[in-house]
Amino acid sequence: YRRMLRIFVERERHFISQWQAAWQQGDQETVKRLLHTMQSVANTLGASGLANACQQLAADVQAQASADRIAQSVSVMADEMDLVLAGIEAAWPDA
Repeated sequence: YRRMLRIFVERERHFISQWQAAWQQGDQETVKRLLHTMQSVANTLGASGLANACQQLAADVQAQASADRIAQSVSVMADEMDLVLAGIEAAWPDA
C-alpha cells in the first residue's frame, strides 16, 4: 500500500497543472481521460472527496458549463488533491 501511495504522490503531484494545460489546449480527449483516471485512482485509495471533485468537474465539462463554473470545480479538485497529498506525506513522509 505504501508503494502505491508513493507512486501516486510521484505521478500525480502535477495533475492539476497537466489537466489545466490540456483544458487550455482544447484537448477534450485528454481532459476527460485524466479526470476518469484520477477519479478511479482516488476511489481505489479511498479519497472520496477527490473522486467526487473529479466526477463533478467531468460533469461540468460534459455539460459545457461556464468558465466560472469550470474554474470553481477545478479549485475544489485542487483543494482535494492538496488534502490527499498532504495526508499521505504526513502519514508516510517517505511515500
